[in-house]
Amino acid sequence: MYAAGAEHSYKAPCVEFLERVVAARQAAEYAINTEVLQEVLHRYNATGKKQLGFEIYDLIVNLQLTIHPIELQDLHMAKQMMLKYPQLSTRDCVHLGMAVRRDFEIFVTCDQGFAVVDELQIACP
Repeated sequence: MYAAGAEHSYKAPCVEFLERVVAARQAAEYAINTEVLQEVLHRYNATGKKQLGFEIYDLIVNLQLTIHPIELQDLHMAKQMMLKYPQLSTRDCVHLGMAVRRDFEIFVTCDQGFAVVDELQIACP
């Protein structure tokens, strides 16, 4: 969202990170979940920019990242994360739960709220 959105202090690092992933042809080694795509569609539709949301959605899908579905087990883990990290939002815990359950090593985000997480390494691009 930062890479595609308005000017923000995280925009440049996020754009550069995505460019490195694409240039290295290693996109399949990186993963997101279907909730990321839902958030893009929701956010841009809610702000009256549906067509832009569709374009960003297509760009993300075409990056050839691994896209995991959100499964019931991910939500069970999200619930545990919500209990352990009450300062994180429900959506953040869904992303985190999916990553923890699948034994990801690194969680790439600029959101400083994730600094409290000790299940995996948090990295800002």
